[in-house]
Amino acid sequence: MALVAGFALTSCDRDSLTPEGDTTKLWVAGEDDSNLYGFIDANGKMVIAADYERAYGFSCGWALVREDGEITYIDKNGKSGKVPDADTYYTYFYHNLVSFKEGGLLGKWDTNFKEVIPADYKALGPNTDAGLFWYTEDGTNYGFLDEKGKIAIDADDKEYTYCGSFDDGICVVGIDKKTDDGTEHRYGVIDKTGEYTITPQKNSIFNMGEGRVAFLKSSTIKYGIWDKNGEEVISATYDGMDAFSCGLAMVVKNEKCGFIDKNGNEVISPRYYSASDFYDNVAWVMKSSDSRIELIDKNGEQILRLKEEEYPEDMFHNGLCLIYNQDTKEYRYINKKGEVIYKWEKASASAPARKSLREIGLHAIAAMPYAPRFMDRLQGTMLTQEGEVITK
Repeated sequence: MALVAGFALTSCDRDSLTPEGDTTKLWVAGEDDSNLYGFIDANGKMVIAADYERAYGFSCGWALVREDGEITYIDKNGKSGKVPDADTYYTYFYHNLVSFKEGGLLGKWDTNFKEVIPADYKALGPNTDAGLFWYTEDGTNYGFLDEKGKIAIDADDKEYTYCGSFDDGICVVGIDKKTDDGTEHRYGVIDKTGEYTITPQKNSIFNMGEGRVAFLKSSTIKYGIWDKNGEEVISATYDGMDAFSCGLAMVVKNEKCGFIDKNGNEVISPRYYSASDFYDNVAWVMKSSDSRIELIDKNGEQILRLKEEEYPEDMFHNGLCLIYNQDTKEYRYINKKGEVIYKWEKASASAPARKSLREIGLHAIAAMPYAPRFMDRLQGTMLTQEGEVITK
């Protein structure tokens, strides 16, 4: 599990203004033999008809869909709100802003599809709970804008050549340091004013949320945790770790996965072959490479166990999770009791390959140096930080 300067976008309960925390309580669902998608409610009733060639989850009250080759955003009643320009394909709102592209440059719309930030930037990050997101005009120097497009931390005044996203008031940034041997990458942590709380250093670091920063000790290739000021909370004893979600962070020790709290207590000892992050206060785990996938609560207690031929397509979200059956080629939404809420068989030339649980809910799967990629946890879609779909 690679862990370098990265970012965490959400935690479990506090963030309803992201795709992961959206409270619309509508889920993408398909109809047999049609290859079309609509949306179901918590009871499995199709409340937005399956008329769409593609559909994505809701965020901030809007969902991106494609109908008859046209892309639009719809509200929870299925009413169209905006048809994007031809070169615009940005999927999710973050804290009431979504990226759009004109002439190859990026700007932001609000939830009324009013331009609040003109398309003047080569790249823009997602809005965060701090109301700040990174920008670059030249792809080299990075700074931060606020929600109205005003410069909060000027790229021209800083030397940032990498920026993550703010979480709990802090953000990981990177600078290039020229040395006799070439260019050296260094990473530090800033607050909302751009002041360093942890000065740039050689250690690779990762914003874990909860006011914690993971660091890699290069001499041992082990990970530990600092607080936002660089004070050690956990010594470098883990082989890998992920960001906090629902108050717990996955850690890896001796090739086994477990979970710790922000004070470093092992709430669930490392004993699993593979594990997802916690979402909706539950996580998927496997005890061995050939074992069935299980759902556990935050105490490590098993809630349910999937069949051998079943695996989760995503995390639980507002009480439901999408499950795929490799034998029947059937998709179904289940609740945490394992009860089937909705099912359909999607026509497909071949069944998708079984996913590693570490791919489900992973915060950052590559974060070096300027263009982090992350998985949208609802749809399993690869996105840029701006929310642009890369591949499925």
